[in-house]
Formats: sequence, C-alpha cells, structure tokens
Amino acid sequence: MNTLVIDPDALRRAQHRLHEANQHLRRLRATPVRYAVVGEIARAEGMVHELSRRIAGILSSPLLLDPPRRTAVLTSTIDDWIADRKWWARSTTRDSTPIDPVVSMMAADMSTRDALIDSIMADGTHRLSALLFGATDIAKVRDLCLRATDPRSVNPDVARTRIEAVAAAVFAEPGERATISGARLDVAALERRRDDLRELLGMMAAPWVLHFTGLASRWGGNPESGRDLLHRIADHDAAAVRVRDGLVPAIEDAFRDMPSGHDERMTRIDEIAFAVGASTEILRRVDVDAAHRAASTRSALLSIPGHLPLGLSWPAGLALGAATSVVAGRLDSRHDVEERSARTEHDDRERLARVAENSARRAAVEDGLMNADATHVPADVRVQIQHAADAVSNAADRGDEFAAR
Repeated sequence: MNTLVIDPDALRRAQHRLHEANQHLRRLRATPVRYAVVGEIARAEGMVHELSRRIAGILSSPLLLDPPRRTAVLTSTIDDWIADRKWWARSTTRDSTPIDPVVSMMAADMSTRDALIDSIMADGTHRLSALLFGATDIAKVRDLCLRATDPRSVNPDVARTRIEAVAAAVFAEPGERATISGARLDVAALERRRDDLRELLGMMAAPWVLHFTGLASRWGGNPESGRDLLHRIADHDAAAVRVRDGLVPAIEDAFRDMPSGHDERMTRIDEIAFAVGASTEILRRVDVDAAHRAASTRSALLSIPGHLPLGLSWPAGLALGAATSVVAGRLDSRHDVEERSARTEHDDRERLARVAENSARRAAVEDGLMNADATHVPADVRVQIQHAADAVSNAADRGDEFAAR
C-alpha cells in the first residue's frame, strides 16, 4: 500500500500563494480588459477557489492530528451519527453520510485504521455497525475490512478478534436496528447491504478457514467456537463460495510454515487434515440445512389452505390434503441436495488431497529436506508427503465428527 506524506507547512504556504493569486485576479478583473480575457479570468478564479477549498479541507482533516486526538475526533463523528435512532433508515436512502469520510480516512492511513477499528471493536457492536451499515460505499467498507484481516500484514490473533467482531456486528443487526424510527427505510437497499456483508464475512474468513478448527491454537482461538462461527458465516450462498474458494490457498499457506522435526511435521499435517475435514463437512451441512429450511417453509405454505374455513366436505378436505402432500413431495429437494453435497464434499477432498501432497513436497524442498529434482527423497520426507495426501483424503473423517457436533 502506498503511503501519502502530507507537509502541513508546505500546504499553508501554497494556501497563502493562492490567496495572493486570487487578490491579483480580482484587481485584474477591475481594470479595463478585452471581453475575451474576462472569461479566462473567471476560469482562473474558479481554479484558484477550488484548489484553496481542497487545501483547506486537507488542513482541517483529522489525519493531521496526532493519533489519539485523531481517533477521538473520528469516534465522536460516529457517536454523533448513531445518537439519532433514524441513522439506520437514513443510511439506506442518502447518497452520503458522515461515516463515509471516516471510512475514507481509515482506508488512507493504516495507523488510523488499526487504532480506530480496535477501539470501536472493544466497545460493543454499535460503532462497528455504524461503519458497516452507515457507509454508502460498500467497496470501501470491503477494502477496509479485508486489509484489516489480511494474513500478509496482520497477526493471526488480531485477525481472529477482528473477524469475530465484524461477524458479531453483522449478525446483531436485526436486533439492534430500530424497528420504527420515523424515517423512510429502503428495505431493498438494506437487504443488499446484508447480502454484501455476509459475502464480506466469507471473504474475511477464507484465508483463515483452517484456523477456525484444526489450526485454532495458531490464532489463539477455540475449535468449538470457531466451528460454530464458521458454520454461521458459511450459511449464506455467496459466503460459502468464498470459503470454499479459500481452502486451496489456505492449505498452501499452512504448509509454508512447517516445524523442523519429523514428528512435529506429521502432527501439523494431522491438524491441517482435521481442519480440511471439518471445513468441508461444514460446507456440506450448510447446503443440507438450507434445503431442510426451504422444505419446511414450502410445507408450511402449502398447509395454509387446509387451515382455512373453506367449507369443503370431508372427502374434498381429504383430497386437498393428499394433493398438498403430493405437491410438497415433488418440490422437496432435500434428498437430491444431500446426494449432491456429499459428492461435492468427496470431490473437494480428493482435489484438496492433491494440493496437500504438492504443498508438502514444496515445503520439503524449501526447508532443505529434499532436492528440487526429487533425485533423493529421504524416507521420512516420503512418509510426510504421502501422509499429507492420505490424511486429507481419508483421515479427515475426524473433522466430520467434530463438525457434526
């Protein structure tokens, strides 16, 4: 990420020169000049005015304050916005909100982002909800959250804390949002934001997908709570796709940081396989759970006519019930979904087993345990490589049992 360095003194000097230029243009406009020059003077005045306005905006920006004061100013902006219970509704109908510049400032400066995001995360979900639901540009929110949990620049324990906090704010939204606020609510816009944030959770979780379960100790987490959170995050179509797509790079990254001893490497492979098994089983279960919920909803809707006072005779009532059962049965896709998701899980594990095998081989080369041309592969390294493939393909059943609890 490029860093923008601002010199306040240079900006003040430029501001002074622009003021002098503006004075000169005013004097020039007051002198007799040709008509053609008048338009040029007006355009020059407009340019000077715009530059002066932008410099004034930069000089008054909280980014020029020291970090503690900057965080306090931005936090105060958030508090002022959420003090009005109508903010939830207004965020869905306005073209811009006071949260937009806050998000922009956080995105522009990493220290501001880290200080403010950690501060508001430690204070419940209200302020974080304002960032997630109050900003009008979801792309900036997405970029901010992904940078804040990027494995390349963020410590695992910090990433876990931030993912958990964002998830808590997203899932708490229906309970925190004022049902009746007196302001018009764009329901469609709110639903789009919910879907965008659910997909964002999947994107944030994807690089860390193995850390939720088998590698939980490596980011200071608990496997049981991580399993439950991953299940809840993946219980959304777009989020599940993001999580599934993150399995391959997550496995490759896990093998880049292997311990040196043979026994320790075998243990790490078992942890990775456990995480793969749990993750793929969670993805299978969310598909099946969604099918069961859909079937239950259809059955409830189709049963409505049977509870209405239609004045049908007893035989006609029986016929209606039988017809309803037939329709519900034809529309029930649970069995098909269970078969399809089981095949997908099996195919995923076979594919991921090859990824694990190749990653174990690459790790052995990078750690100096074997030659790149594989002319000489020690017996213990050969065991590790084969174990990586077998563990993900077969022994991941341990993860199945864990995910099903």
